[in-house]
Amino acid sequence: MTTPQPLVFFTICSKNFLAYARTLCASVRESHPGARFYVALCDRLDGMVDPRAEPFDILELEALGIEALGEMIARYNITELNTAIKPFVFERLFDLGHTRVVYLDPDILVVSPLEDVERRLGVDVDAVLTPHVLHPAENVPTDDVKMLQYGIYNLGFVAFHGTPQVREIVRWWGRRLERECVIDLAQGLFVDQKWADLLPSYIPRTLILHHCGYNLAYWNILQRRVTRTAAGWRVNGDTPLVFAHFSGNDFARPEIFSRHSPRLSPDEVGEAMVLLAEYRERVFANGHAHYSTLPYAFDWNGASGRNEHTPRPASQAVVAPVAQAAPAPSAVPQLETRPEHPPAARLQPAVAPPAAGSAVLAAFTPVRHGRRLRDALVTLRRAQRHAGGWWPMLLRGLSVFRRGGLGLVRQTVRELNRRQHDGAPPTATPAPPPSAPGLPQRAMRSLGPSAGRRLLFIDWSTPRPDSDAGSITAYYLMKILVDLGYDVVFAPDDMRRAGRYTEALEAFGVTCLSVERDGPLLQHLQREGRGYDYALICRSPFAERWLEPIRKHAPAARVILNTSDLYFLRELRGAELSGSVEQMSEALERKARELDIIRRCDRTIVMSDRELQILREEAPEARVDLVPLLFVDIPGRSSGFETRGDILFIGGYLHRPNVDAVAWFCAEVWPLVRARLPDVRLHLIGSNPDAEIHALGHLPGVEVVGFVEDIAPWFDRIRLSIAPLRYGAGIKGKLGTSLSYGVPSVATGIAVEGMHLVDGEHVLVADDAQAFADAVVRLYGDAALWNRLSDAGLRFVDETYSVDAGLRRVGAFMREVEALPPRFPAARIGDAQDYARHVAEDPERHQQRHAHELSLLPPGRDTFHVEGWCAACLAPTRFRVGFAYAHEGSPMPNWREHLACERCGLNNRVRASVHALRDILGARPDADLYITEQATGLYAWLSARFPNLRGSEFFGDALPFGQERNGIRNEDMMAMTWDDASFDHVLSFDVLEHVPDVEAALRECHRVLRPGGSLLWTAPFRYEPGWRLADRNLVRATLGDDGELVHHLPPEYHANPVDPQGGALCFRHFGLEALEQMRAAGFADARLLLYWSPAFGHLGIEQVLCVARKAG
Repeated sequence: MTTPQPLVFFTICSKNFLAYARTLCASVRESHPGARFYVALCDRLDGMVDPRAEPFDILELEALGIEALGEMIARYNITELNTAIKPFVFERLFDLGHTRVVYLDPDILVVSPLEDVERRLGVDVDAVLTPHVLHPAENVPTDDVKMLQYGIYNLGFVAFHGTPQVREIVRWWGRRLERECVIDLAQGLFVDQKWADLLPSYIPRTLILHHCGYNLAYWNILQRRVTRTAAGWRVNGDTPLVFAHFSGNDFARPEIFSRHSPRLSPDEVGEAMVLLAEYRERVFANGHAHYSTLPYAFDWNGASGRNEHTPRPASQAVVAPVAQAAPAPSAVPQLETRPEHPPAARLQPAVAPPAAGSAVLAAFTPVRHGRRLRDALVTLRRAQRHAGGWWPMLLRGLSVFRRGGLGLVRQTVRELNRRQHDGAPPTATPAPPPSAPGLPQRAMRSLGPSAGRRLLFIDWSTPRPDSDAGSITAYYLMKILVDLGYDVVFAPDDMRRAGRYTEALEAFGVTCLSVERDGPLLQHLQREGRGYDYALICRSPFAERWLEPIRKHAPAARVILNTSDLYFLRELRGAELSGSVEQMSEALERKARELDIIRRCDRTIVMSDRELQILREEAPEARVDLVPLLFVDIPGRSSGFETRGDILFIGGYLHRPNVDAVAWFCAEVWPLVRARLPDVRLHLIGSNPDAEIHALGHLPGVEVVGFVEDIAPWFDRIRLSIAPLRYGAGIKGKLGTSLSYGVPSVATGIAVEGMHLVDGEHVLVADDAQAFADAVVRLYGDAALWNRLSDAGLRFVDETYSVDAGLRRVGAFMREVEALPPRFPAARIGDAQDYARHVAEDPERHQQRHAHELSLLPPGRDTFHVEGWCAACLAPTRFRVGFAYAHEGSPMPNWREHLACERCGLNNRVRASVHALRDILGARPDADLYITEQATGLYAWLSARFPNLRGSEFFGDALPFGQERNGIRNEDMMAMTWDDASFDHVLSFDVLEHVPDVEAALRECHRVLRPGGSLLWTAPFRYEPGWRLADRNLVRATLGDDGELVHHLPPEYHANPVDPQGGALCFRHFGLEALEQMRAAGFADARLLLYWSPAFGHLGIEQVLCVARKAG
């Protein structure tokens, strides 16, 4: 019988609960010596925690592979988010090869071994659960009725055996928790816990532990008498206590067992109070006074603004408390940043006196300025909490006004709102640690909070919010980014100021570039590009223009593409509608170019589910996010159905889908409407109407209004609007605007695509002329339907597209972008001309680098260390350097083969390859990867992070190709046995120089890649005097057609992991010729990445990585 794997344990918590996690980890290892223990950190490290100093492995959120992570962070409060990630942690640990995994809440103390779990999990059971109580619980504070509400089983403990069936259920559980990890007792939901009631039905081999020693807690303490004996802690006589769950532990109230059930008396709890006292001492000894002050990185209360389950502790509020000496254990306040599972009395809806304005905030009022009133009241309540009361708020406000007038008051309010949404810690920015010299700003930010977030925002022109929906989006997006704390620099493509529109941006803190003051944008990038952390480009045509200059002159900047809508999708739909072959050809060409630019950007924003689905199919390797960027103020409805009349269309007429829409409506639909509503008029509002639009004004009942500066009077009196779009993409601002005024709309399916508007609930949807006319006539004459749609539409836009909702969405997205690893610092060389320009830009760079490297050499030492940032570990570290493999006659180490990170052990070239894999290729955790090695530390490192990794070595004729020896596959790169299009990425590091026919090997790499896939490889490159790359490869040996080996230079052998004695013959050193060879093999794009960065531990004058992409 196979011996089962050892149990692996994990818990979930935020930074300030780490003292509890340390205590749990120690107690687990006391009962299970040497147990592997993980902590899934539902938080960001932010440089405040050194994972190396912790006694467990830390799993960060980004390592869990949660596609909807950004949305979950934005939606969920801290309680919901902590519980929602649990199935994803199980799945991650299964991926790492652990098959018997136990979860324990961090406020648990293990007292004796989990023998039942150890003995049976993976042997005769696949899941283990503990009920809250084992006997009926009547007439007690936590009774059995609450068990029915909050769940039969307490999910402070659960254990799974990772069988395929269990993993399928865990994935189902994860899908459910992406959106339904909430406390909604009326709907039968209680975070992750209530779902566990279904597990015994779904997993046949589920063990329900009827053991009173498991999960002792306040909800069952009245059924379990705890005593200390010479043999240890016992329950109800002689049953060993396995673990106690100190849910609701409160350091400030040592006299109570749990704050969730304060009526429990010490007599009722008995000797468990002694165990609790000892537990508290252990938690405090594990650093609670320090960890408890660390701030939660996200929004404590989530999108709902509420968290009754786990209210924000006082010292986790927006205001930083005055520093105090750490109190004694009995007086330390608990700063809990993780949810707890018990069905506690504290979860009963509390009746509290309403805060000021709560009556107004509780109900939606669809009247003019209602939204502004609500926002003002919300801000007042935040300021009141921030100051500690109404009177302190007033005094502080007066003080701010005296110091800086209304401008400083506005700035202070904006910062307060930003911190509320961003979860930004209110502490001062710490000084950069000395362990990361010269580190780029983005990497430094990951070590701690920073205000230096500079963002370049590029759009085709200065936004004119009164002219088109795209301008409204750009205007509010910049405002939100400023409110989130970014230093926004706006560059219109034409670099022209636009009068009051430019001044409006500058009024809320945007720096606006202009050709008169700053010169052309390219010159600005050449001067100041290295100071940018982010570049956000609106619309793909402008990304095509500016992506490469940004990559070149702003190498640290993360490039974000805001598509606005997919141009190619709009053009394909237009071509299908027109039937034009020429138009279809142009649309397909546009598609290829737009997909290429999307793949090359660091992140791409799309507006609708449909566009996200299309890009996942067309460009699965691209990093695409659904962030609906439609922002509308909510003026509300000013009058009712009876006082209104006529129909309105609004849209800019430079946008061809709008022209097509009104032309089709006037030709096909309007005559049908006019026949039944002869007195109704149609008003066409929008900027830049051309002759085709003006001609529509000659039709009976049609008025071409054109541009209007203030649309409010129109929406105040209009009865309904129309959105008869027949093609297009993205989400439609015209619908959001109409609904925000309480004006219902009739729209086509294309118009509502991706907006989650429901036919008959928010709008009426129709696609053919007769159905559209029927819907218009019906809505125009039915007051009850009109009122219902008006109210529902107002609620919908308030919840979905208000500026406040947008702030949360954009904040969550930017936090994900900030969490990306720092950019790989490389010059991108596409041909000999690129390389010549690169050399000419700084002819002295190599001499300066050589001098710097010489300065690092300590006299008389065989090994030494340099400090920097490891892009594999994503942390500051030290790199070890020796003189093995040094070039003869040179005082320098072989930097390429040294600089091994003390944390992960990866050397210079390997760490660079990992950095490029993440940053340049954007490899996802679920990507299919192939690497041409399998008996190396790099393969082991990658396989722990990419479960779909495949590898191979070269055994020659000793083993048939495609077969394995001791689990290692034999492959010949010149004739691989893999099927066509098997992989997303192929990796080959220092292998191609050993292949006799490199052209054949490159063709094979191209063959086994999927469309859009990438090849990343390294090999020795040849340098000429002056550290210039040679043009041509240096051929050292060749293999003739007859199999005869010919040496053109003395044989050179490199290390070979499968033949350490014989080594591997080197056939060539590469030059710029490698670019031609990659393209000749069929790759659509080929680049050399030239890198040197002391900050990342990349030394050696200038190293080379090669990357090639297959068309797709």
